Amino acid sequence: MIRIDEMVEHDMQLTGTCVKNICLVTKPNEEIVVFNISPYTDADSIIDMAKVWIACDCPEKKDQFGIRQKWNADSLATLATDKENENE
Repeated sequence: MIRIDEMVEHDMQLTGTCVKNICLVTKPNEEIVVFNISPYTDADSIIDMAKVWIACDCPEKKDQFGIRQKWNADSLATLATDKENENE
């Protein structure tokens, strides 16, 4: 299951100034993980990218400091290509 939560930031006059999205994915084992993407990505793009990420088993790549990789269309395309090459 893919869930997108939308957060709206407001200025001092309570006018919405910025919309940010966060994507949560529920795996088949019911574990909930964050799909780490830019919070400014639109919902349609998030859904398309999340489907690729899920098909690749929801990898959570981390750097040497334990910070998770932020995914984008290019990095997901590379991930999907690598996954296909593994299966050949």
